[in-house]
Amino acid sequence: MQKFGFASQGQMSATGANNTMAAQSSLKTKLGGLEEMIRQVNEEIQFSKREVQMLRQEKEQLENVLSHKSTEVRKNLQVEAERVDEELKRNLGSQKAENVKLQAQIGQLKAEKTQLQQNLIGL
Repeated sequence: MQKFGFASQGQMSATGANNTMAAQSSLKTKLGGLEEMIRQVNEEIQFSKREVQMLRQEKEQLENVLSHKSTEVRKNLQVEAERVDEELKRNLGSQKAENVKLQAQIGQLKAEKTQLQQNLIGL
């Protein structure tokens, strides 16, 4: 029966058993590889989760610092604006008093000028 390229019943069962064992071994190897890949992926996921958590905490800390600094700057600017406003009011009051004084001097000088002109006319 070998003439036509057919294997005998006994040869087929031995070959089939070898193929089955090879397939099982190959399947176990692939399964082991997949389990290892799953373990590695899980480790990477856990690492990424920890990293995300750390980044969230860092973000929260930075937001708190930013908020605190923003509040501090706002307060400082408010204090500075109030100080500048008071200084401007004080300077405005001084300037008004100086203007009144100068207007009085101008009036006095005009009166003296008029007196001098009248004296010149009288001469």
